[in-house]
Amino acid sequence: MYAINTGTWVKASPRAAATHATAANGKPVSAQALRVLVRAGKGVDWGVRLLRIQTGSPPQLYQHPVETTITAVDNVFANQHYDWQDDTLDVAKEAALTLVANLQEQKQNRGIVKGNFRLDTGFENQRTLNAMDHAFLNGQAYPGGGVKLKALHEPTGNMRRVSVDAVLWAEIMVDIGVLFYQANNEAEVLETAIQNAADVAAIRALDIEGGFS
Repeated sequence: MYAINTGTWVKASPRAAATHATAANGKPVSAQALRVLVRAGKGVDWGVRLLRIQTGSPPQLYQHPVETTITAVDNVFANQHYDWQDDTLDVAKEAALTLVANLQEQKQNRGIVKGNFRLDTGFENQRTLNAMDHAFLNGQAYPGGGVKLKALHEPTGNMRRVSVDAVLWAEIMVDIGVLFYQANNEAEVLETAIQNAADVAAIRALDIEGGFS
């Protein structure tokens, strides 16, 4: 990236900087040759410098960069600093609410553990489990040999089919319900705090990730 002097220093692409240099030089300066020539100090004659972006300290949450004035510092380089400015309250709230929704989904998808096995609670598997549970609650006889569910055997990291009897099935469905209930309640508490925040600093002070157990 370059800076060119058009009365004030402005940011320019390599092509725009080459066009500017060509106009000042009176004969063609290619974009390929420009960097070498500017590093050799020729940019002084053309009002072209290599641009260095300096951001200083990292931003806080819910901030965006704001460009400051470009300043030529020597015959080769110009510097531009970026300051950080708080987002608007509405933008910060939207970002925070999106984070809450993502974390709620992550918690709901973490699965439940029974013994050495972790059962997936992601959307597709949850849909299958709910459909099966609905059938059992509405008269479908539970198979005597149990339902064979695919689960992760955590000690080995392998997926296996595990036989689940009626008692264990009921426990699994309760555990899933509790997981989703907790995730929903934790999300609701955070959403309320975000919506009630008076300013961006108040949103930034919320421990959103810590709000999920």
